[in-house]
Amino acid sequence: MIGFEDDDGWAEDLESWEQLADLLSDDWDRVEHAPLGLSLERAEGLLAFDLRGRWHARHRRGLHRLGFRIVAPGGVQVWTWEVEPQLHTTDLSRVASSFASIFADERSAGVVVRLRTSLARDHLVREQALRVLRDIFRCQPGDLRVLLVREDADWDNDD
Repeated sequence: MIGFEDDDGWAEDLESWEQLADLLSDDWDRVEHAPLGLSLERAEGLLAFDLRGRWHARHRRGLHRLGFRIVAPGGVQVWTWEVEPQLHTTDLSRVASSFASIFADERSAGVVVRLRTSLARDHLVREQALRVLRDIFRCQPGDLRVLLVREDADWDNDD
């Protein structure tokens, strides 16, 4: 079992980093660590919010070392990390090579590239999120909660 998920879509009570990594392999929106006031949110990369002003200098230095940049100084501090520069240096041919055999037609080459790019982007964001939580903030999985993206069953009904 991967933690407990409540009716609002939050997964909590995680037991290991592997469980967290599994959750972050799914569709997720935000990871929170309430005691530190940390909210880590998916965007075009990652956004890290210092909601309570409790971060120490080592947290800010660690984020800076990982390539985060502050975008909203003062008040609630917001740090951003862009995934696109890392995507440009990623060897997409090593990502999901099975797509090439599924879409063997030359006309499908664009589909394969888009799928590989999407998978590589998700992988890079997940790995960066894990580094932030584990290495920079030294969180424990049991202290985290993850907001999962849920598709509404009535979303595509226009009735």
